[in-house]
Amino acid sequence: INQRSKVIEYLIAAVTEAEKELGEKTGQLKLRRVYSWFIKQFPIIASIVPFPVFSGWVDIALDTMDEWLDKNKQVKSYVKGENNEGNK
Repeated sequence: INQRSKVIEYLIAAVTEAEKELGEKTGQLKLRRVYSWFIKQFPIIASIVPFPVFSGWVDIALDTMDEWLDKNKQVKSYVKGENNEGNK
């Protein structure tokens, strides 16, 4: 697995936590929160990767998280903090 893949795997977890913590309609705040976590976790990569590239990686992570939310009730319940029985 290459370094980019490791970062994206980390970002999937980070965007999931940010979504759980901050909820919907807080996109820029979540992006900044995830960027702060990324800088701490990957300081060398953060120093050489331009923010637009990082933001693209976050978009990939968000797409993955959205797929998980649609397909897995337990993940949706974890992130949204609610019982989603009967809801997709």
